[in-house]
Amino acid sequence: MKLPLSWLKDYVDIGDVTPQELSDKLLSIGFEVEEIIAPRNDISGVVVGRVMNIVHHDNSDKLWVCNIDIGEKYVQIVTGAQNVKLGNYVPVATVGAVLPDGKKISEAKLRGVDSFGMLCGGSELGVDDDIIEGASVDGILILPDDSVIGDDILHTLGLDDTVFDVSITANRPDCQAIVNIAREISILLDKKFVMPKLTYKCRCICDMPPVTIENKELCSRYIGRAICNVKIEKSPKWMRDRLRMCGIRPINNLVDITNYVLLEFGQPLHAFDKKFIQDKVIVRKGRDGERITALDGKEYDVNNVLVIADTCKPLAIAGIMGGEYTSIFPDTQDVFLEAARFERSNVRRTSRKIGLRSDSSARYEKGVDWQSVELGSNRALALIDQLKCGNICSNIVYDSTEQPVEKQIVTTTDQICSLLGIEIDKKIIIAILKKQGFQVRTAANTLICTVPLVREDIDGYPDLAEDIMRFYGYENIVSTNAENTHQTSGGRNVHDDNIETVKSVMRALGADEILNYSFISPDEADKLLLDSNDAMRLCIPIKNPLSRDISVMRTQLISSMLNSIARNCARKNDVMRFYELGKTFITNELPITDLPQERDVICVALCNDGDFYTLKAIVGELANVFGMPEYSACKCSYLHPKQSLHVSCDGVSGDFGKLHPLVCENYDLPNNVYVAQLDLTDALNRPISLAQYMPISKLQPVDRDLALVVKKDVAVGDMLNDVKSVSPYIAQVKLFDIYDGAQIEEGYKSVAFSMRLQPTVNTFSDAEIKNIMNSVIDNAATKFGAKLR
Repeated sequence: MKLPLSWLKDYVDIGDVTPQELSDKLLSIGFEVEEIIAPRNDISGVVVGRVMNIVHHDNSDKLWVCNIDIGEKYVQIVTGAQNVKLGNYVPVATVGAVLPDGKKISEAKLRGVDSFGMLCGGSELGVDDDIIEGASVDGILILPDDSVIGDDILHTLGLDDTVFDVSITANRPDCQAIVNIAREISILLDKKFVMPKLTYKCRCICDMPPVTIENKELCSRYIGRAICNVKIEKSPKWMRDRLRMCGIRPINNLVDITNYVLLEFGQPLHAFDKKFIQDKVIVRKGRDGERITALDGKEYDVNNVLVIADTCKPLAIAGIMGGEYTSIFPDTQDVFLEAARFERSNVRRTSRKIGLRSDSSARYEKGVDWQSVELGSNRALALIDQLKCGNICSNIVYDSTEQPVEKQIVTTTDQICSLLGIEIDKKIIIAILKKQGFQVRTAANTLICTVPLVREDIDGYPDLAEDIMRFYGYENIVSTNAENTHQTSGGRNVHDDNIETVKSVMRALGADEILNYSFISPDEADKLLLDSNDAMRLCIPIKNPLSRDISVMRTQLISSMLNSIARNCARKNDVMRFYELGKTFITNELPITDLPQERDVICVALCNDGDFYTLKAIVGELANVFGMPEYSACKCSYLHPKQSLHVSCDGVSGDFGKLHPLVCENYDLPNNVYVAQLDLTDALNRPISLAQYMPISKLQPVDRDLALVVKKDVAVGDMLNDVKSVSPYIAQVKLFDIYDGAQIEEGYKSVAFSMRLQPTVNTFSDAEIKNIMNSVIDNAATKFGAKLR
């Protein structure tokens, strides 16, 4: 919010406080000044002068000799400008003056006549018509007749003001008004606050259209006033300057007054040409097929949008912008002035729906309190009366809900001081609250505080404590140790350490980390060919998504990874090895009744960078961090049915393999893509076990090969794992052949593997070796129906 210093001084005397000091003080009460826009300092020595005498130069038909009153003295200046007349007020660059282009003015002699300065045009001063009318004329800038002789030109042009760009926090929408910021500063500096003039004289009685609010949930208060016989003309310079410094272009006196009140009181207003209002004013939802041409010249569909209407048509989009044909025209005679309170979330939704924002909508979106509606209306009428813009009608039309009840907060000084951690005298607490407009009563040890309607951010005693501390001064807080405190070592926890370990392993394996949004499209489930009953289809929807592509919370990382690969491939970067370690959000039902589970999941992907066994080696290394991996058959829909596996170990579980060809088509990917997704939640939340090592035996191991015939549907991995568990002396089992050709019965296969038997105490005898082998064969026959080949 822009805050001109001269405007602020209308309400509070800041004394000799410098702009930087004021900025620091505002920060101390919670308002950061993002920028101090200093006055222009590129002009010096230019003052307002008045032409007291003007005659033709004796030696030139195009030159004039002027005698100029600049306050302290008269100066003679020779000029070639043809638009200067006797009595004009003009900018005079005296001898020694410096102009924006760096030019320094000195005494000169023109055709034999001395000239002690220069008359300036808008271009020499670096100003245009937005700052003062006539600045773009090819000639001397003619100043208004109310200019003061001898005044510095920067003051006359309104360029000598300091402007603060103040950042207002979301919880203080009331301070989007210059008046309320001034009130805060008056409390901070312990100065008197001067309220702007709110009184006016009613000079006529006229017919007023009645007001009806059909939807009082979206519009809780509406006030209409009439101004008759209006005079549409230019606003006074002081008002135009203030609007310009706040970033608003002046238009005419009535429109400028509504913008001025928006900045001053934070209350949006709208002025309608009264002759366009038929019968009555209705605040209602737009009907099917209704459209309106707004002040920006564009047409908008207002179906189911809150509008201000009469009995025939919509007149304005409520809280956002008025209609083009109901605006103020040069021939406007009577004006209907609207002040209303619209529900902020509805204004925000409407603005987004129709794609239209304005200064009014920005203010309504932050919230307008109940009282500012009437204050804003009265202030506008006071300015209309002051500037003699028209005759104010004494009639008032309005509709509203019941006035909200002021909140009461019951607390104690002990409660407030306990929260703040320091002792503050009760009288000081009461004084600070009363200065902010709170009504405070004491009963025994309690404080009964009535919150003014403008302070909608105050809900309980912690908010009161914060407001007290802002003005008491945070510098008065003394650092102390809380009771029962103890020193903590800090550092990372087990989860953090394990995540760093996983990332280190992936970096060592040549993978680049990527990060994706936690939101995905609901269409991803179909693109991944997920079964209709797959738990990963239960994606939690976002209430107000920016787009469909990020409208649900992800239950898997695969789709985000594949989209990242697809973007790279589309840009001819088709060789990559990526991983992402992130959260998935799992629920058992929709709509959700409880918070979802947040699972730590890692996704690894290879594109044209290896094959199935490359990915298997990466997954194996990753699983080895937490334990010995075990592999089994995989039934994952998005993976190739013949090139995929399920892996599990201590706290790790997931699937990996080649991407299904149909999924590749859905994501426009090459066929050589391999992905893995592992759930690491349990593994990351406990310390990684130290590896256990056995001493190398001094005894010679014994290697034996074995070929067993089993049915084709027997999982070889399960079979080999079982073989190793038969005896503690079986140190290693390796598969070296699977055969199902000639000499093998139909429906069966031959599985050949080697075993390493490692003695620990004595060398094996033939009988011991035979016993181990027989145990393996008997166990395989019992569990898998195996026969010795």
